Amino acid sequence: MYFSPNDIASLVPPCYADFRPLILDGIGFFLDTLPARRVEAIGARLAALPNGATPAERALELMRECPSLHKLGQVMARNPNLDPDFRLLLQQLESFAARQGMDAVADRLRTELGESIARYRIELDPTPLAEASVAVVVGCRWRTPSGRGPARDAVLKVLKPGIEERLREELAVLARMSDYLDARRGAYALSGLRYRETFEAVRAQLLFELQLDREQKNLRAARRALGGVRGAFVPKVLPFSTPRVTAMERVHGHHPGLAACPGSARGRSEALVDATIAGVLVSPEAQAIFHADPHAGNLMAMEDGRIALIDWALAGRLHRGQREAMVRAVLGAVRFDAARIAAALGDLALHPPAPGVLEGPVAAALRQVRKGRVPGPSWLMELVDAAVFQGVVFPPELILFRKAIFTLDGVIRDLDPGVSVDRLFALAIVKRIAREVPRRLRGVSSIAIPAALGDFAGLYAATPKSALNFWGQTIRDLLPAKRAKSPASVVREATL
Repeated sequence: MYFSPNDIASLVPPCYADFRPLILDGIGFFLDTLPARRVEAIGARLAALPNGATPAERALELMRECPSLHKLGQVMARNPNLDPDFRLLLQQLESFAARQGMDAVADRLRTELGESIARYRIELDPTPLAEASVAVVVGCRWRTPSGRGPARDAVLKVLKPGIEERLREELAVLARMSDYLDARRGAYALSGLRYRETFEAVRAQLLFELQLDREQKNLRAARRALGGVRGAFVPKVLPFSTPRVTAMERVHGHHPGLAACPGSARGRSEALVDATIAGVLVSPEAQAIFHADPHAGNLMAMEDGRIALIDWALAGRLHRGQREAMVRAVLGAVRFDAARIAAALGDLALHPPAPGVLEGPVAAALRQVRKGRVPGPSWLMELVDAAVFQGVVFPPELILFRKAIFTLDGVIRDLDPGVSVDRLFALAIVKRIAREVPRRLRGVSSIAIPAALGDFAGLYAATPKSALNFWGQTIRDLLPAKRAKSPASVVREATL
């Protein structure tokens, strides 16, 4: 309708040419099935673009009008396989100047906050700070009820007017679209992918974005879980939050990719991976919370060098058994034990995979390890992707974790080129060993699951190529810039 087949095809990188029929059918079905008033609103936005707007710019406008596509665009924005110019364009979806008029937003805030405005002497900023896929963020100042002390900075997150209805409309369309694509999947490159089951796995997670009271619980849980992670910060939920407004302390800083940010790029990258991945997999909790949407707009580099993880609307939890299965899969990789990897993937899947289905994906993943790749969470999630393409269905929390790692990997590639999530994960584990061993010697170990940290250390010393790759890079990372130590001494200090 508003996108010709050639327009849509131009958005797909040449390496993904085989997927163009799927993308053409998907976007076409989506636009043809949305309610007419929504399509008319999208058409008006597109018509208002300057003459000569590129297909990519028009796609960006479409995504801004559709919260479900907006979220998809945020994920794609950090995909290194996309055209660089298109990636930069999509990164505008991570956070942008608000389009919502302040009058409507302020009216909604006053209604929701009620008597708290007077009790906490809340003063709203005259304009919103930012707008995201489903919410608007407004700055404010407040005081304690006693009135003692200076005014404090805070932010108020409130849903956009009408966003609940729009997102539910789109989810209904996407459900129908998944059935449509399932019926035609034999014509697509991803013929083994079960679109309906994949959609249902993420549908509930998208609806969580509308539940701000749930986000407040996530913020409190994350603040407890990450309180001991060096270099990480989670803002505090303030007492005048409501089920439809999240009030939290304001974080002052910059997006972590900016050159003006304090601290080194490597330090920020390490803190991110430690807080979002390593801390999750070694958590002693029965259910370990993780940030499921760590795009650059949800990260702030603070003046003291810490990384703040904000916007916890989309968060997931991995239970103990899932984390143990992930560790078994990675241990199987460094030992070249294909059967162990396949068994671990089977434990992670919702249904037992058919015999032989995992042989090809596991063999391909092991070839990467034989070439010297250090296996880790990113390696494992790529294997999960390959299994999904063969028709294996995984639970929504694992798909969400895959999304988080994919997004984080893109952020880190932009922030600190040349380093990988798996590399930083391995380094985080070595540093945790250094902190954990003295506690174990005193009988006060704080980490019992999903595997002893010693197992993680052995994981990276089990095969020659992985060992050389891991320990060689780890020694270089641990060496101070102006002080040289022997490899033996560095390894001894890191593990004792």
